Amino acid sequence: MIIKITIALAVLTIAVAMAITSALVARTTPLGVSIPRSRADDAVVASAVSRYRRLVLASGAVAALAVLALPIAPEWASVVPLVVLGLGLAAYLAQRRKIIEAKSAGGWFEDAEYSVSAQIAPGASAGENSDVARAIAVVEAPRVPVFWYLASLSLLGSAAALVAARWSEIPNVIVTHWGPGLEPDAWADKSAAQVFIPTWIGLGTLALLWGSTLAVAKTMVAVRGDRSIKGQLRSRAVLAGMNKGFGALALMMAIGFATMQVINYLPGYERFMGATFGIFIALTVLGGVAILVPIATAQSKTDDALRGFKLPDDVNDSPDNDKFYKLGTFYYNPDDPAVLVEKRFGVGMDFNYATWQAKVFMVTILVVLIVCIALPFLG
Repeated sequence: MIIKITIALAVLTIAVAMAITSALVARTTPLGVSIPRSRADDAVVASAVSRYRRLVLASGAVAALAVLALPIAPEWASVVPLVVLGLGLAAYLAQRRKIIEAKSAGGWFEDAEYSVSAQIAPGASAGENSDVARAIAVVEAPRVPVFWYLASLSLLGSAAALVAARWSEIPNVIVTHWGPGLEPDAWADKSAAQVFIPTWIGLGTLALLWGSTLAVAKTMVAVRGDRSIKGQLRSRAVLAGMNKGFGALALMMAIGFATMQVINYLPGYERFMGATFGIFIALTVLGGVAILVPIATAQSKTDDALRGFKLPDDVNDSPDNDKFYKLGTFYYNPDDPAVLVEKRFGVGMDFNYATWQAKVFMVTILVVLIVCIALPFLG
């Protein structure tokens, strides 16, 4: 039952995250479609976005209830999150198509005045007494949340130290895997490599999250949606909020890995195994939604702070560049030298997939997937 509850929670989290994400994008790119500022409140746009949210939330709620109420085997229930993702994608494509058709039929960009402001660097600050400089000064720049990572490392280190101090109490043969009913189904001889697996995985996860926040803080992320000064500053605030969210996620996952390190391997705690597994999954899943909280907060504060500024390009639109976004999500523009761009639908950054760096990244991911799939068959 714990596994089914966990899957239901994951399904609801996915649905809520997809719905919230649609509210965090720029007003001029609803559902990944570029529109003029004057059309941001158009009835077609509002209806499409609202219907998308209702569809993904409804699909998540129905799927979660089905997992809990129907006699579905855990193996089949684990596929349900993928089904919800597929339904969310279908809703996204169907509703964005309505905006595209209205934009094309109404010639929304025919009389638009375009402007493309200079890119604002990650560490840009107020260097002069001007409206632009003061606007930059009120928006927080992305930073690495050092405190969260130090706290996470401390948790992992403390759990590992406790297990090491009681090494002699650990049986010579330990459980390395549990089945769907949390019954042991694989064993191995006691060794540092086996006993400290939660710590190794936790350290790897922290390294990945830290690297991501460092890249966001230090790398130039090109804005290709709302390219006005305020649009770029909103994007900067979103990245700053995302870094804070990654720090919180790191701490939540460290709590999970540290708990598993102690409960899974020290004798006397076996009865807490099911609860520990459920807590770990819940922390991981809820952490994904927790990332969105500082992002939404940063975006709201930035909108409030910028409301009093009148900047040179406030009345102009950014160019309609939908042709460079595949499915409104993947940016592919061979004529654009930018390697990293902000996500069109979602938060954070993504590649310009026409660059060699993006192609190397994709090939690397493909190779890793092939190796991971092939490894079990090579023994």
